[in-house]
Formats: sequence, structure tokens, C-alpha cells
Amino acid sequence: MITQSGKRKFITLKCDSYLVYMYKKMPDETKLIFSRDIFKKKVPKDHILYRIDEEIDFSFINEMCKDMYSPDKGRPVENFPEMMVRAQLIQRLYNLTERQLANAVNENIVYTWFIGYDIYDNTFHWTSPGKFRIAIGKDRHKEIFDRIIDQLIDKELIGENENQSIDATHIVGDIAIPTTIGIIKQAVKHALLTIQRRANTLMPKIKKEIDVEFYIRYKGKKEYKMTDEEKHSTLNQVVGDALKVIWSIELALEVGELTLKPKHEKQLKEAVAAIKKILGDYIEDTPYDEDDGRGGFGPIRRKKPKIKKKYKKRKSKRKDRLVSMVDKDVRWGAKSEEKVFAGYKAHSTMTDNGFVTNVELTRGNVSDESMAECMAKHQKERHGLKPKKLRGDGMYGTIDNRKAFKKMGIQLVAPENTSHNKGQFPRNKFKLDAEKGSLTCPAGKVTTKHYINENTKNISYYFSVLQCRPCHLRKQCTKSLFRSVYFNEDIMIQEEAIKYNSTEGYKEDMKMRSHIEPKQAEMKRFHGLSRAIYRGLERVNIQTIYTAIVVNLKRMVKVIFSDGYRSKVFG
Repeated sequence: MITQSGKRKFITLKCDSYLVYMYKKMPDETKLIFSRDIFKKKVPKDHILYRIDEEIDFSFINEMCKDMYSPDKGRPVENFPEMMVRAQLIQRLYNLTERQLANAVNENIVYTWFIGYDIYDNTFHWTSPGKFRIAIGKDRHKEIFDRIIDQLIDKELIGENENQSIDATHIVGDIAIPTTIGIIKQAVKHALLTIQRRANTLMPKIKKEIDVEFYIRYKGKKEYKMTDEEKHSTLNQVVGDALKVIWSIELALEVGELTLKPKHEKQLKEAVAAIKKILGDYIEDTPYDEDDGRGGFGPIRRKKPKIKKKYKKRKSKRKDRLVSMVDKDVRWGAKSEEKVFAGYKAHSTMTDNGFVTNVELTRGNVSDESMAECMAKHQKERHGLKPKKLRGDGMYGTIDNRKAFKKMGIQLVAPENTSHNKGQFPRNKFKLDAEKGSLTCPAGKVTTKHYINENTKNISYYFSVLQCRPCHLRKQCTKSLFRSVYFNEDIMIQEEAIKYNSTEGYKEDMKMRSHIEPKQAEMKRFHGLSRAIYRGLERVNIQTIYTAIVVNLKRMVKVIFSDGYRSKVFG
């Protein structure tokens, strides 16, 4: 039956006991060709994604990940690795969540084309990118980053000996920072849930020792409503319960009470190790108070451990302490002497032309300067990049770094790494005569008194109280009774740095070094790197890699389509 009203018609087909309705527009005969040729008219040629697709060859990704798929078993692949990488580049370029990404790919024809779908294709489920990231891991993602760097080098956008800068920026972890009581409860809960899933036969014995629901259901009074006495009492309760859980699990494993698969036993031991570390990190007078690497009671005790009634928080918590059980890789780091953060550090190197040549992620407590050498070596070995100069801030100007870069044939340009107090004379104001073994202070006083630290190999010169007490520059020099100044045993390297740092070239280098900070701000402000959107060192590392790729592709488009580049290439 066909009915027509105005310019529209409804076609009703009778199919057994139900009706199927099809809606059409006039005219009666419409021919629609579904083809990627449609995209040629619909995708703007000046769109950033179109220009990226024109300049970068992503086809290597499918070949690189080919070994992940079976050649003759399973369902056909719908979302190839290249498509998933392209999707996540869109995600980081426009700072989208994964649900927003999945919706945007369906709604935006440019996104659909860039990923590689036809108009009529079903796109991926919003969980697919996350599963793909986990499947290929950090190392393959870093290889994708490096392959794109190779293409930028081929386009002469990155020079082999082009000067570079290095810096680190913090990334806040995706956690809510718990209190001492809170993190112990998290660790106990994690162990109890592991027991429920992997060794449920042990749960009846655990329930006789502690109130399991207090941890799993978070029953009890909220901590912010507690008095100081209640907090102290609760702290002792959770510490005692944690010790009982450790003892119960270790005893059961020792006597062979549990029959577990190797991976399940490993998970149980990791849960116990987490409780031990947290007790050692945060609480005094526990069996794990000393960080001796053993992390246990020693020999397994067949009797219950003695639980004290007065446990208290450590006055000085360990530097490498766990911050949360939600993300075990998060660590406390410092942005300055006053500001601290809980999260990660993204270390990056950048050319003077604005391209990120290397990026690495570490926990927040890793020092900036410790990553400089390995990042420079990776560039040299992987891409043949050997900058004439690598510029950094004062954190990078250590003697060890200067020695390592001199060996590589790279000049490290950085302020001298000193430990003097702000507002007081730095080390470079003192004149050292290595041949005579004497040191002259800014006031003109000379000392030959010194000693050598066998551990650090530093030579420390010091002035006497009689020299410093009457000095008119004392307030500008030291707050102590006398001033001491140390020099590394590699004095020549140190002297070279001090000499260069007094030149006009050094001032220009420091101006160029500061250009890396806007690049890091771009990654954080516009591409979501200010806060981790995933949990765990490896996954946040992948987030950082994608962000670095995106800012490089943006920079590539800007440079290639500038008049200067066109005149260079086409004359």
C-alpha cells in the first residue's frame, strides 16, 4: 500500500504479523553513491587533519602491529591499528574524552574520513581505543613517535646538529590524595578483595581477626568528623588490622594452606607487599619501619604478632612513599621549594624550530637532571641527532651531566648547579687557583684550608671564623660563623662552564632555552597534559607520547604551509 502526502510518501510493507515502515523524500527515484569520493568535496583542503594526512604516512603502523593478529583465526579486523592511532591523535588534538571521541567520529565527517571509515561504516565502540592502547603498550607507541620523527627529519624540519633545549614539567595524578588512615585502609581493602577473588577459602579466618566490612564497605565514622582522639584510635585499629592481614596471608602461603595459580599467588603477594610498604612509609615502630629491602617479619611466626596500642605517624615520611593505592605509580614531587605535587614528570627535548624530539615519563620524585643523558643518547642512537648545544635550567648543570655530554661531543649549556642560599654569594664569585690550591673570596681574603669528601669527590674550601667575623660582606655571604665552598674534583669542566656562563652567548642560549616552556604549556593547556587521564606509569606515558606527537604535527603544518618553507622547497 502506497500513500502520498505532498512531497513525501510512506511505503508500508506487510511482513507476516508486523509492519516495516520506510521513509523517503521526493523525487521517487534517488541515486546515492556511497564512496570515499564524497569526502573530496566535503573535507576542506586547509583543515589541519587534511594537511596532516597529506604530509605524514601512517601506513607503517599496520605493518608494525601485524604480529598482534592471527593470519587465519578469529573475526576479521574492523579497526586496524592505524585507524586507532589516528583516532587517538584526534582525541589528544581536541582534548576529548573517549566517549566524546566516539560520538564526534560519528558526527564529524572530517574525523570519519581522517580515521579511514566510509560514510556507511559502523565506527568503533568508545572502549576500543583504551583496549588498543593496553594491547600494543608503551614501547610500540614510542616507536610510532620515533617513526614520525624520522619523517620530520626527512622533510628537513629537524636538523641533525640543530640546537635543542631540555626541561621537565609535572603532571598531576588522577587520584584523590588520602590521609594516612585512608591509604592504610585502601591497602587493606585491596588485599581483602584479592583474597575474595583468588583465595576465598582464607576469608572465614580473616573475618575472625578483623571487621572486613569496615574496609570493603567503608563503614564507620567519616574521618573528617572524628576528634583527634578518635583519629588516633582509628589509626591504631587499622595498623593492627593490617598486621593481622599480613600475618594471616603469609602463614597460609607458608604452610601450603592455599592452592593457587602462580599469577594469583603473585597478586596476593603484591597486595601484602603494598601493605608492608605503606606501613613502613607512614607509621613508626612497625616491623617494616626500617627500609632494609626485606619487607617482612623475617621468619614466619606461627603465633599472632603482638599488636601495640600506640602506633603513630612517622615524622619524616619516606621520599619514595606510595601516595595512593588507586595509582601506585604516583609519587610526591616538587615544583619549587614551596610547591609540591602528587603525580608524574614529563621530560622532553625540543629543537629551536619547535619540534619535540624526545619525551619520557617518570614518577614525580625523579630528579630532572637524571634523565638528560639517556634522552640525548636515544636521539643519537635512534635518529642520528647530535645537537651542538643542549640547553637546560640550573637543575641540569651538574658535573656528572657536563662530563657525560662532553664525552658525547655535545655542549651542555646550563647555569652552574649550586646549593648556595638565595641572596648570598654563589660559588662563581669565588676565585680558585688550582695550581696554588687557594681560594679567594669576594672580599679579597684567601684560604688554603680544604678537605676532600671521599664519597662525592668534592673539594671543600673553608674560611676561618677570624676571617669571616669582621668581614663587611659577611651578611651577603653566609649566615654561619664562616663560609665554605665546594668544587668538584673535575675542576677544569667546572671552570669551563663558569667561564662560558659569563659570556653574551650564554645569555642568548638562556633566552632560547625559555622557548621550551610555552611548548610544555601548550601540551598542558590545550591537549590535557596538566592532569593524567589514565592511571599507571605506562598508560600515562602513552598519554604523554600522543600529546608530543600532536604538538609536532601541529608545528609541522604551521612550518610547511608558511611562506618561508615554500620558498625554501620550491624556490
